[in-house]
Amino acid sequence: MTLPPPNIQPLYRRPRILAVIALPILLWVVELGRIAWPSVELAYLSYALLASYLLVSFPQVRTSNRILAGILAVICVLLHRGQFPFSVVARGLEFAVVFGAFLAVLQFVRATVEALPGAVASRSLFSGMEPVERRVAILVSCHLLAVVLSIGAFAIVRPLLPTEENEGERRRQAVSALRGVCTAIYWSPFTVGIAFIFFSFPNLPAWQVFGVGMLVAVAIIGAAAVAEGGRRSPAALIATVGAFRPILVPLIGATGAVVLTVAFSGLSNLQSTIAVMPLFCLYHVLKGGRERTWRVTSVAIERMARSGDDMLVFTFAVVLGSILLESRPVLDAMAHVLAPHLPVPVLIGSLCAIGLVLGLLGLNAILVGTLLIALAAGSAGDLPDMTMALIVLYGWTAASMISFASLAILTTGQMFQVDSRRLVLSANVPFLALVGLATTIALSLATHALR
Repeated sequence: MTLPPPNIQPLYRRPRILAVIALPILLWVVELGRIAWPSVELAYLSYALLASYLLVSFPQVRTSNRILAGILAVICVLLHRGQFPFSVVARGLEFAVVFGAFLAVLQFVRATVEALPGAVASRSLFSGMEPVERRVAILVSCHLLAVVLSIGAFAIVRPLLPTEENEGERRRQAVSALRGVCTAIYWSPFTVGIAFIFFSFPNLPAWQVFGVGMLVAVAIIGAAAVAEGGRRSPAALIATVGAFRPILVPLIGATGAVVLTVAFSGLSNLQSTIAVMPLFCLYHVLKGGRERTWRVTSVAIERMARSGDDMLVFTFAVVLGSILLESRPVLDAMAHVLAPHLPVPVLIGSLCAIGLVLGLLGLNAILVGTLLIALAAGSAGDLPDMTMALIVLYGWTAASMISFASLAILTTGQMFQVDSRRLVLSANVPFLALVGLATTIALSLATHALR
């Protein structure tokens, strides 16, 4: 991988850059402490570290992102107006704090995977694919890995790809990766989205949610693969399996460790990744000796020094989402947006369209899911729970794939070196519109048949 030439000044003479690198690492250390010993003091310390990180990285934030963050901050203040306790703001900060630590870990994971002995062979096999076949491989591999690793899948797949100088192709690869990861929400047991579904619809049996969700995800990924690769899709799938073979053992080990940690510790997927993946990095770095240790550490640190740009917008976006969730006037107004007793196809289509628009407006997935349920309740449409659950999962997928408050958008931009704003207004918008149309037709027919 080609890196920019290093600054001729020693790091100790650049205190701001040193702080930009050190603060995410400190944030990770504090998050580990909070996992082991949850306490209010450590929570406030993590908020302080996040604020410090945003401040020291502010000079390198693009002007457009400063303006966007300022607009979001003003909206937060206007909606808050001292009416909510700090816990409401803290709920939003928790997303940003955990993700700040998670992003630091991902940079080390990516650098470690790049340095694995088998990565050279995998990268060579991916290089032998045509660009179209490579995008199909990215789509499918990201989806399968995301079922257990969520957005951690990006850090596994990206290092195996050959260096791509063409910015347009990098963007197309990032769009394919987003499609693969975000549609895993439909049937992954390790996502917040599925937990939200079980919380909102407690009477739904797990087998039904996961079974139907898996069928929907397979249909979406299959259609996306055919649309991308055409007749070459089957060959691309076979080549993908071969490309992963050289690193299959360490990959299965790392993935299995995360799954077991989630299953037996009660930690979330992100928390488990924060706790377990550094051990994976440490083992393979020490195994490779001094040269690999220096290479992994220097590459990860160099990338971390550029990670502060999008975190500013992301932090204010998730705080705004947290405030909106507690804003009764906003929720009440949303409940009366749709006319009562709409025909089922119109209601389902309207909810899917609104979910897509809310994602484009920058709302996070939890807020989109909450508002869709409020809209359906206000319309008195009396949709079956499974139908409503799939609508919420569609809205959740849309927000994850195209909202600038999305963890997936921010991570993809970092991993593929693409401006995250160019991933919001991308080919995924018409893709999601087609998925929404297909969802409307399928759910309308299914709801009619069940009645």
